[in-house]
Amino acid sequence: MNRGSHGQSAGTIDDPADDDFRQTGPTLRRFLMVLLNGQAPDSGSARVDLEGVRQINVGRGDALTIQRGPSGIVTLSLPGPSMSARHASLSRTGNRWVLEDQGSRNGTRLLGERVTRTLVSDRELIEVGHAFAWLTSEATDRDDERTDLSSGDLASTPVGLRSVIPNIHGATVRLLRAARADVPILVRGATGTGKELAARAIHDGSGRSGAFVAVNCAALAPALVEASLFGHVRGAFSGADRNEIGLVREADKGTLFLDEIGDLRPEAQAALLRLLQEREVLPVGSSRALRVDVRVVAATHRDLDASVAQGRFRADLLARIRGYVHTQRALAERRSDLGTIVADSLGRLDPTRATRLDRPFARRLVAHAFPGNARELSQVLAAALAVAQGAVLCLQDLPDGVFFPEPEAVETERGALGDEALRLRVESALLTHGGNVSAAARALGTAPTQLRRWLIRLKLTPDSFRPRS
Repeated sequence: MNRGSHGQSAGTIDDPADDDFRQTGPTLRRFLMVLLNGQAPDSGSARVDLEGVRQINVGRGDALTIQRGPSGIVTLSLPGPSMSARHASLSRTGNRWVLEDQGSRNGTRLLGERVTRTLVSDRELIEVGHAFAWLTSEATDRDDERTDLSSGDLASTPVGLRSVIPNIHGATVRLLRAARADVPILVRGATGTGKELAARAIHDGSGRSGAFVAVNCAALAPALVEASLFGHVRGAFSGADRNEIGLVREADKGTLFLDEIGDLRPEAQAALLRLLQEREVLPVGSSRALRVDVRVVAATHRDLDASVAQGRFRADLLARIRGYVHTQRALAERRSDLGTIVADSLGRLDPTRATRLDRPFARRLVAHAFPGNARELSQVLAAALAVAQGAVLCLQDLPDGVFFPEPEAVETERGALGDEALRLRVESALLTHGGNVSAAARALGTAPTQLRRWLIRLKLTPDSFRPRS
């Protein structure tokens, strides 16, 4: 499709033949997701359920609000001076949606290009002022009955677990329900997804009076596993000049968090199994076992079933720790939650500062793949805050790993894009479609062969945009 400042004819917009549209099944629901608002990052993310909606009017407001009116009209208000009072609209045309600028001062963009009126396909990046959004289809969830949802509605949900994505929010509801029961919980997820935040939320929701004690399983020294976990008496071994209660008894009546349990050495697995079976510890050098009351939460980035099959992890230990299983999703699966994670991170890093993001900075966050997940995003923000001169974070404040120059304007010669503008569009399309070249090419309105030529020119590889297992 040809997009630009002159928009498209109504005849083109009404054409339902675009194969980017996929009829959703009964378990899918279509939403408009607000990913991030650079001028009010503390407003987080939001979703608007498109079921029964005929038009969404987007404009300036004092806060992020969603108001449903008669006849399927929704008013989406976004804070910030870059927003016009009547900025843009999304209108349903059959099964498609049309994005139209309403004469705004700062313009409306699709995939980085300024538009007046154009068709929008799922997960094509919409810019309204300094706010970023997209249309997407998401699986419904039995424990997420709300249609519209914003980060403001999740204030009582623990940091690290807040999500406006239906199946992730529903999974959080179930996790917090399981936290109140005396059942071991296994938290799975890639490095940097916030497994310890989930574990702390489980402890806080458990009502247990004891401490939350985290154990780095990979760091337990083989010769001192039992002494570290179970404690020791004075004189039990060379250097044991006093009694130590050990990590397990520190967590008595509380929560023992076994981080990266998949990296636990075999001898430590056997010692831990005895604790879980007997609910007692035998300090090194003592002849008297001591009863303990601990709630065990374990976390891993590994496939423990595969580790059992390969003989690297005990099947009986896995059976003991896998009571309820929760998965912390990678940021690649949580793109619609970007604003929520940014808001939580800024609130933790600098709660007294009213930080804003200029549009190039916000655009770079939206386009960056963040292979290190939420932890990497938090570190990027921390580094930017450390060097920023004032309350507005700019591109110059970004660490080198996520820095690229501001995308250039569209070149007039032969209608070609400048490399940085092209890079933004190609990266956004590949990220949106998980590295699928054919799908990304369709979103860009070009042939896969042309996209592959661009990839060579820009030195990009599709594999780097595919979700990691």
